[in-house]
Amino acid sequence: MHDDMKELLSAYSDDEVSPVERRDVEAHIQICRECKKELEELLWLKQEMEIAYPLSMEPDFQFEQSVMDKVRKYNQQKQAIPKRRFAVAGLFAVLLFSVLLLQTGQVMYMAMKFTFAFVKIGISLAHAFGSILSSVPYVVEVMVPTVIIILIFSGWSIRRLLITKTAG
Repeated sequence: MHDDMKELLSAYSDDEVSPVERRDVEAHIQICRECKKELEELLWLKQEMEIAYPLSMEPDFQFEQSVMDKVRKYNQQKQAIPKRRFAVAGLFAVLLFSVLLLQTGQVMYMAMKFTFAFVKIGISLAHAFGSILSSVPYVVEVMVPTVIIILIFSGWSIRRLLITKTAG
């Protein structure tokens, strides 16, 4: 009951309770010192807030009229911008996007080809490395330089292939 009463105390101090709730709060604070003290603190705080921050006055008609005039002026300026500018800018944007998309498509195609070639080489090397290691126990000393040579040659071949493909 105490939490419910504390909520009612706040509403009571703001004069936002029904007549029944008002009667209940007034009866309760007669017997509960804690709630009576809390209500006194709420009323004091409300009074201090009203002193520190007096209720703002409603703006006069001239203020409202000046705001509305500025809104109308803004809307008129917004409508005054020619629609042709937007059409030309939109057409230019579509053209630029199309050119960029074409160039990006070629680059993506080349990147995918390079990636697939590199993955194929890697799989082949892993398969070969596993096969050799499983058949000859002391081949690691020979295999490491061989793998490095193959990787260098593969990279060189892929680079040459890409240069030839982009030039032709």
